[in-house]
Amino acid sequence: MQSFRSLEPLNVSLNQEVYQRPFGVDFGRLDNGLSYYVRCNPKPKMRAALALAVKVGSVVEEEDERGVAHIVEHLAFSATKKYTNHNIVKFLESIGAEFGPCHNALTFFDETVYELFIPMDKSELLSEAIFVLAEFSSEIRLSKDDLEKERGAVMEEYRGNRNASGRIVDAHWALMMEGSKYAERLPIGLEKVIQTVSSETLKQFYQKWYHLQNMAVIAVGDFPETKSVVELIRTHFGHKTSKPDLPPIPHFPVPSHEEPRFSYFVEPEASGSSVFISSKMQAGQLKTIKDYRDMLVESVFETALNQRFFKISKRKDPPYFLCSAATDDLVCQSKAYMMTSYCKEKGTLEALESMLLEVARVRLHGFSEREISVVRALLLSNIESAYLERDQMKSTSLRNEYVQHFIHDKPVIGIEYEAQLQKTLLPYISASEVSKYAEKLWTSCSCVIKIVEPQASAKINDLKNVVMKINKLEKERSITPWDDEDVPEEVVNSKPNAGNIVQHLEDSNIGATELILSNGMRVCYKCTDFSDDEVLFSGFSYGGLSELPEKKYFSYLMGSKIAGEAGIFGHRPSVLMDMLAGKRVDVGVEVGTYMRSFHGDCSPLYLETALQLVYQLFTTDVTPVEEVVKRVMQVEKEMILARERDPFTAFANRVTEINYGKSYFFRPIKISNLEKVDPLKACEYFNSCFKDPSTFTVVIVGNIDASVALPLILQYLGGIPKPSESIFHFNSDYIKELPFTYPTTITREVVHSPMLEAQCRVDICIPIELKKGIMVEEIQYVGFLSKLLENKILELLRFKHGQIYGASVNDFLDGYLPCITTDVRGDISINFSCDPKISSKLVDLALDEILRLQEEGPSDQDVSTMLEIEQRAHENGLQENGYWVHMILDSYQSRIYSGDVGTSFKIRDEGRSKVRESLTPLTMQLALQRIMPFKNQHTVVILKPQLSWFKWLTSFSQWTPHGRDAKILAGIAGLTILALSFQRVANLQLLKLIAVNKVEREGISYIFFSDFRLESTEREREREIEMDWLPTENSQIAKKHRFRSLKLVNVDFDQEFQHQPFGVDYGRLDNGLVYYVRSNSKPRMRAALALAVKVGSVLEEEDERGVAHIVEHLAFSATKIYTNHDIVKFLESIGAEFGACQNAITSADETVYELFVPIDKPELLSQAISVLAEFSSEIRVSKDDLEKERGAVMEEYRGNRNASGRMQDAHWALMMEGSKYAERLPIGLEKVIRTVSSERVMRFYKKWYHLHNMAVIAVGDFPDTKSVVELIRTHFGEKITALDPPIIPLFPVPSHEEPRFSCFVESEASGSAVMISYKMPADELKTVKDYRDMLAESMFLHALNQRFFKISRRKDPPYFSCSAAADALVRPLKAYIMSSSCKEKGTLEALESMLIEVARVRLHGFSEREVSVVRALLLSEIESVYLERDQMQSTSLRDEYIQHFIHNEPVIGIESEAQLQKTILPYILASEVSKYTEKLQTSCSCVLKTIEPQASATIDDLKTVMLKINNLEKEGSISPWDDEYIPEEIVNIKPTPGYIIKQIEYSNIGATELTLSNGMRVCYKCTDFFDDQVLFTGFSYGGLSELPESEYFSCSMGSTIAGEIGVFGHRPSVLMDMLAGKRVEVGTKLGAYMRTFSGDCSPSDLETALQLVYQLFTTNVTPGEEEVKIVMQMAEEAVRAQERDPYTAFSNRVKELNYGNSYFFRPIRISDLRKVDPVKACEYFNSCFKDPSTFTVVITGNIDPTIALPLILQYLGGIPKSPEPIFHYNRDDLKGLPFKFPTTIIREVVRSPMVEAQCSVQLCFPVELKNGTMQVEEIHCVGFLSKLLETKILQVLRFKHGQIYAAGVSVFLGGNKPSRTGDVRGDMSINFSCDPEISSKLVDIALDEVVRLQEEGALDQDVSTILEIEQRAHENGLQENYYWLERILRSYQSRIYSGDVGTSFKIQDEGRSRVRESLTPSTAQSALQRILPYPCKNQYTVVILMPQASRFRLLRSLFQQTAHGRDAKILAGIAGLTVLAVCLWRYSKKS
Repeated sequence: MQSFRSLEPLNVSLNQEVYQRPFGVDFGRLDNGLSYYVRCNPKPKMRAALALAVKVGSVVEEEDERGVAHIVEHLAFSATKKYTNHNIVKFLESIGAEFGPCHNALTFFDETVYELFIPMDKSELLSEAIFVLAEFSSEIRLSKDDLEKERGAVMEEYRGNRNASGRIVDAHWALMMEGSKYAERLPIGLEKVIQTVSSETLKQFYQKWYHLQNMAVIAVGDFPETKSVVELIRTHFGHKTSKPDLPPIPHFPVPSHEEPRFSYFVEPEASGSSVFISSKMQAGQLKTIKDYRDMLVESVFETALNQRFFKISKRKDPPYFLCSAATDDLVCQSKAYMMTSYCKEKGTLEALESMLLEVARVRLHGFSEREISVVRALLLSNIESAYLERDQMKSTSLRNEYVQHFIHDKPVIGIEYEAQLQKTLLPYISASEVSKYAEKLWTSCSCVIKIVEPQASAKINDLKNVVMKINKLEKERSITPWDDEDVPEEVVNSKPNAGNIVQHLEDSNIGATELILSNGMRVCYKCTDFSDDEVLFSGFSYGGLSELPEKKYFSYLMGSKIAGEAGIFGHRPSVLMDMLAGKRVDVGVEVGTYMRSFHGDCSPLYLETALQLVYQLFTTDVTPVEEVVKRVMQVEKEMILARERDPFTAFANRVTEINYGKSYFFRPIKISNLEKVDPLKACEYFNSCFKDPSTFTVVIVGNIDASVALPLILQYLGGIPKPSESIFHFNSDYIKELPFTYPTTITREVVHSPMLEAQCRVDICIPIELKKGIMVEEIQYVGFLSKLLENKILELLRFKHGQIYGASVNDFLDGYLPCITTDVRGDISINFSCDPKISSKLVDLALDEILRLQEEGPSDQDVSTMLEIEQRAHENGLQENGYWVHMILDSYQSRIYSGDVGTSFKIRDEGRSKVRESLTPLTMQLALQRIMPFKNQHTVVILKPQLSWFKWLTSFSQWTPHGRDAKILAGIAGLTILALSFQRVANLQLLKLIAVNKVEREGISYIFFSDFRLESTEREREREIEMDWLPTENSQIAKKHRFRSLKLVNVDFDQEFQHQPFGVDYGRLDNGLVYYVRSNSKPRMRAALALAVKVGSVLEEEDERGVAHIVEHLAFSATKIYTNHDIVKFLESIGAEFGACQNAITSADETVYELFVPIDKPELLSQAISVLAEFSSEIRVSKDDLEKERGAVMEEYRGNRNASGRMQDAHWALMMEGSKYAERLPIGLEKVIRTVSSERVMRFYKKWYHLHNMAVIAVGDFPDTKSVVELIRTHFGEKITALDPPIIPLFPVPSHEEPRFSCFVESEASGSAVMISYKMPADELKTVKDYRDMLAESMFLHALNQRFFKISRRKDPPYFSCSAAADALVRPLKAYIMSSSCKEKGTLEALESMLIEVARVRLHGFSEREVSVVRALLLSEIESVYLERDQMQSTSLRDEYIQHFIHNEPVIGIESEAQLQKTILPYILASEVSKYTEKLQTSCSCVLKTIEPQASATIDDLKTVMLKINNLEKEGSISPWDDEYIPEEIVNIKPTPGYIIKQIEYSNIGATELTLSNGMRVCYKCTDFFDDQVLFTGFSYGGLSELPESEYFSCSMGSTIAGEIGVFGHRPSVLMDMLAGKRVEVGTKLGAYMRTFSGDCSPSDLETALQLVYQLFTTNVTPGEEEVKIVMQMAEEAVRAQERDPYTAFSNRVKELNYGNSYFFRPIRISDLRKVDPVKACEYFNSCFKDPSTFTVVITGNIDPTIALPLILQYLGGIPKSPEPIFHYNRDDLKGLPFKFPTTIIREVVRSPMVEAQCSVQLCFPVELKNGTMQVEEIHCVGFLSKLLETKILQVLRFKHGQIYAAGVSVFLGGNKPSRTGDVRGDMSINFSCDPEISSKLVDIALDEVVRLQEEGALDQDVSTILEIEQRAHENGLQENYYWLERILRSYQSRIYSGDVGTSFKIQDEGRSRVRESLTPSTAQSALQRILPYPCKNQYTVVILMPQASRFRLLRSLFQQTAHGRDAKILAGIAGLTVLAVCLWRYSKKS
């Protein structure tokens, strides 16, 4: 035979056509149109491979036929005209053609192929087999009975495919084929069609498409010649007639697409995370030599890219575990280039980036010539192997080639010609030509990018961002060339000295030679001619893992894995791959239970290389490398996690445990086992396993030339050095046995496992025991019994009952060790899948069948069929090298082997013959009785779906863009509920439900959900209530009309409120503009203005989504008068700061522009109103304006794409589903923001912005309203309204009776939460009755919230917090919303508790006591609002009038409202309040939703909980509410008052300072800013900085633990009721240098507030177990939330860089929490508030000293002074924090995992203020500089470059302890968010701006602006109690304070004035140089948060590598992580 290397290259032209007629085959067509292919092929002997190929597949099905093509294929084997009742199967099995391997069928999209593989040693067999094909072609019987019998089998095949793999493939196929019919024609079909299709429909399909013109018969086999076979085909097919007018086979194109498609698929049962990239293209036809050459180029490219992927996967911290590329023919005329990677958890983005980067690298730099030469050698090696074995090609392979020729016109040119072509063409394919192929892999080339994850981590936008990033890098040419590693030339550096032969034996039985070498190794080789290019070998030695004790087992088990990655052949795998380029060699190792083995496969040409690898295996000492160990452990961990997700894991584990026991050997490996693995010991064990050659026996079989092979065997096997002492030298009789004990009774068990779709698996296991005397025959009998049982079970359950698809029977004989002297024990197991509902029935049928066989025996036909199948398999095997290797190894390892392998082989062969000869129905029956003790001893384990089936919300629909199933409303920051706690609205005159909208606001994007707020304070606070809701009258604020003196009114419930709003000059201009003008003196000389527009995002068209918000942005950018953000500059120049005082809001229904301006100059109000007039009609929407602002809007969009934003968006879509609101979030779509034209924006503006849709609101310190109305008329009156403006449409939100369920997984969420909402039409507030209903509703929500709070304070509470609220969502809709935050995996418990509480109220109602508590609370709140009615802020009143205009909410005035509430509230009864629960039925448009960082609850779980509560309520099984006892007094015994030691009046502050007898210092200031407000704060030096690290974490938890127990002497839930009706709030804080308490109360409740402070100092908190448990649980949840937060690593690194590594700055970890000592924590807290002499207390507010002073003396002065000072620190002696700013420049990027790309920048400069007289001025100067920098950074980055949304500059001056003698140190930091890709550029711009300010100074305008802003803030502050409280505290805590707070205050105030007076551009420049490093570029830190380049999840790689990819073998080694089929043709099912 001519060798490949002697082949001459061809002289060919590239335009020359290749053979179109198939090579080497008799090819033709009968007259009726049938094509035929017949070829003689002797491999295997006396066998023929046949096929009937039909050009009909699932793609031609109609909608009601989906699955019919596949059902027809099934029924072909069921019944035809001649064969009925599966007689075809019986006939074929009777001739030895086993069902499955030898007769089968495949249904694809474009074809159906029926395959037979038959013996033909009898002349009639071939004819009968061809006749079977003829029956298939036109005579399939499709009767109703046939269909019903087969329906169950098809259904079971369908069910079997509905696993993780099937779902992933189905989703992938639909995405790939989107837009074509292929997307909807999966061959398996639809369940509905399978279950219901009629036989008539099947016949119609069969008759329509099954025509001979569409068919071909292929016959390849050991025929004497082809003509007789053609005649047989003609005989059986020739008489069949062709039908006229046949329908042509239609072509269904697959459309291309320029925009890449992105898919994010969450598959909870997936075996891991993977990334899949495909580029679709037209499949070119192979017609010319050029086409063939192009195919070779593609193959070279593919292989070269795979080489790179493999090497990357072996790097340190690789982006994926494995990655491969392949080209795949998808369907007719369409193919795809596919890249797939398998990666770690949360690693999908990193993997995707690496894959795209590598392709881009090839596009930029190409492959090197060295890389291509390696691939060229590999491909030439492959074709050489195929050429050498051209005469040994299997008939099945050739048959498949001809099938492809017929179906897809693929040419068959013959291996000889192909070998010549490749040898001619490959050497001339250059690297540059190969590299160009990467051009086809652009993301614009019909690209699909997909990630598959078991749990959500990445999002679609993340994928897009990665693509954009790589495209940008490639465009900038920022990708470096490939850097390859050096490759040694030789596998063995120094060739060993050859050994010699000690013993030589020839064995005629086997035809083999046995050698014993000088080093003791035994080698047996057998020369064969089965395959010219194949040599197989295997070596083994006794002694394996069974010898290991448990403590070593798991480490040693990992030995081969760690060693394999490190390099067991003396070279790392990535290096070895290149070394073996072009050599067909593969060697592997295994450490098993009883043996260690190595095995190989090579070409005879490379036998030397193969043996060199074996030599290296024995002589290499592998040592563990850290990066290798890390990689192996990570892969192993992922596999464990994958198994845990697999529904079949629990089943398999339980089967093993029941049958084999609980030994560690049978136990599945766990992650905890991995953590104990010792890599060093693992490698040492592995090295020992392959060290001693004397213990090994090696078998070699194949095309061996002994004269060549023998010297190689002697050199490389004989040359292996023998160790001085034997290693692992085991006799097989003394091997340690496995602890295997089979159950002695019958065991039946059902394993319920969570699964996404119902699957069921059955395992029936029967023990067997073989006595040693007749063991050889018995082992043979076991094999025959297994096959008999498999045939009979299949016949019964598949062919008779039609309820399974397949069944297998396996025997296990390894139960005991391979000892010669013992019996053999094991089992026979029967396995099948089925419908879970009938599994027990099928088990009984199977068991009955086994019992029948034991009692009656099988039939003659059963035995003859089994014998025939076994004989045919044996005959085939005798022609295979693998079969002979296995047989010889079995002879060595047989229990009868005693040194003579020939004898062992002979005995085994004779034993087989004896069994075959003796096999009859009777002997089989006896064997069944003897070997299987079935009747009294067997196990049955059934896997079924968990009773609450595991449904995953983000299943298949989520990979489409429409799958917006479940996200949440808002983050659970700090474990608070989702921004839904009932809140007080500071702007209410009318106590009402505030409108709730999805709002896009300058500054934040969110959904407003609010309940009740009160105006009285700036803080949101919960009001605590008390039973006695009428406190005693006092003389406080006698000048005011008391709330209690208000008279009740006679109410007519039908009386309507006036539409005219109260207290305001209200009207409409002639052009339709509405105005509201009101005089209000709070704050003085200020005005709150607004332009309200009834236009929001809901009016946008699809291509305008986000335009309403863009218009709002552009308003501040440019108008007719103002350009280039001049509006912002003007407003800031008058002190109206951007953001705080000039802002806008865009929501779904409205846009509101807001200004807050000073009016101390007459022209300012006019100018401000003119600005609003510009907004109304003169916004300039030019192209340049839009481009400048686009970046800022985009940054706002990006800023909202965090966890909170995603949850809000999803919640909104779920709530609004079915309405336009669902799709009109104000922020809009990224695509629109990026691409919308200025013309489109202007069109929207002109269409909707009309004066009759607008109102101007002006509330301020005006002398009169008429002049303001005239100003409005001046600026707006001349504007003309449109003639026919469009009407604002109403968009309804549909209701729904069926509740909606949602389980949302948000990996960055700050905790787990539950939300229940009930939607309903929004009630109009028109009459007094409406108002009364609103009050009743408010009482209901408050009462329910009281219960929720008390439940949260119980032992083991179901949630940490829970609240209910009513919210107006959009114009026509409101909702009741309950939300809770709970522990991880606690959502179902929380949901149950919430639902049960509502049900409890429906059943039993609220008690009168509960309602009286709520009544007191509401009366207290309205009283506070009434008392401060003259101090309402103008901004609050402005917002009321906005709501009146937008939503028609009446404004009746606080006096009327107070009277109404005082009149109505006492008469609202508990029964009336309780009735509101009727609106909280799950049938009332209910949405039940859970939010979790990691999935635990499922939709079915939510439904189950809901049904459970509904049933309990229906049964009346819910008990009434049981409330706890409430004490009457906070302080049981009033303390003895103290007295005043010293009193000082400070006139410059207007304050009085008292020193009390217990040492406490109290300073109070009386104000009249707010009638119902008193604020106080107390502080003492000495805090957490004093603690050593060992105590720090315990003590820092003190306030948290104590607060939960009750720091005021009562538990929080009790105190809540004790404070009912009292407006009091007191809190504590433990800081670095101080301990503080602070409070806020009504003047009438000052006594209560001071009582709480007294209780704080006199209560000794002791930790209770349940309170500590709750606190620690909440703290752990908080820590986990921080760990999930992408910004955590960023902020931690910022602290670490700027402040050092001290434990004080280090974030608390769970490990820290677990060390917390609760006793020590409480003791520390008690000590912190024990000694009053160390505290200074400042009180400001509406204080009457005659009342307040006695209370101060009693409750503050009455605090007992401790006998010894406690925490008595001098401020100068405090322990400072270990703060040290870096002395150099540090620039660092922190990469953090995040779902969507975010970027945050912190640029930080050190600040140091020297101690001295100027330090006060310097501190003030720092404040001015920070405002200057903030203004300038915003100007540059926002207004000039348009690349940020906002910037902040903050100052930290707490770097040193508050000593009076030291310098002040700290820092000034600039913070902003931006596009990650330009972050570094923006940092440089910011730095340049700071440098410019240092070197050139600021402008006069800059300085005047910051002075004006500061002055206006100061003026506002002087009217606020908070401001005065802060200033007095700062005076006490100032470094200049030395006992006189007045002097300290004065010096500070004068310092501020001096700085203001001296501030000029020059002095500001000097200060910047002095205070910051100069130049600032010499010392700073920059930390940039960027998305992590990688993420996680795990999945089997979606597509296998080609045969050429050497790394494919490594991929295959990862057990359980098999790649999904390349062709995606899983859908074709075999009958």
